[in-house]
Amino acid sequence: MSAGIDYLFGRNFTEETLREFSAMYFKDNQLSVIPDSLHGDFIMHVKSLLQPVPPDTISKFDDCVLFPVLDLYNKFITIFARRLNGAPKFDALPYDKKSIVYGLNKSYDYILNRNNVFVVEGIFDCMMLWQYGIRNVVTPLGCSLSYEQMCLLARFTNTFTVIFDPDQAGRDGMLKAKLMLTKHGYKCNTVFVPEGLDVDDYVVKYGIERFLQNAKNSSTLQKYTVGGGIY
Repeated sequence: MSAGIDYLFGRNFTEETLREFSAMYFKDNQLSVIPDSLHGDFIMHVKSLLQPVPPDTISKFDDCVLFPVLDLYNKFITIFARRLNGAPKFDALPYDKKSIVYGLNKSYDYILNRNNVFVVEGIFDCMMLWQYGIRNVVTPLGCSLSYEQMCLLARFTNTFTVIFDPDQAGRDGMLKAKLMLTKHGYKCNTVFVPEGLDVDDYVVKYGIERFLQNAKNSSTLQKYTVGGGIY
């Protein structure tokens, strides 16, 4: 289809999942999409947003895999980009990041029915769990859960399972999320993914059952050092 879509297939996403999340790829001012995933008028709107700003001749989103970000009511908010080459790796059209939770428009019913939400760091983590049948999953598109995002999710559950990347930023983000959530009276499970893998890579390598067992067995960040303190 295109280099960007092939990249996503290489990350073990199925065409069904890519269609569900409206995956796109932008290169040389051309937008490639999964067939039958997006309405033609919306594709034209996205293309208009991605065009280079003069005097630039190449868009800042050139050679990027793209995903539309919708709010709870399916209103279009922004475009989120994963750059295949160059920096920064992740980018987006400007939006109010602290008040949007990616994937909530798809998952709120599942969150409500299960009274639990998996909060993961990245869009690929969110997509992979969805692909493997975990539908009560969202991402703040980063390793920081804001107060506004917490309040939005708390409309549907009082139980949070936070799983960010196993690096320093991810662990710090999990700890801050846990402290905020418990301070406001919510249940919070913080899960560390071993092996130094992101959630999506871990699920592909070890399977969803092992992931869920690890999530079930993990409940705290005990003996984790942050800023010189032990928690």
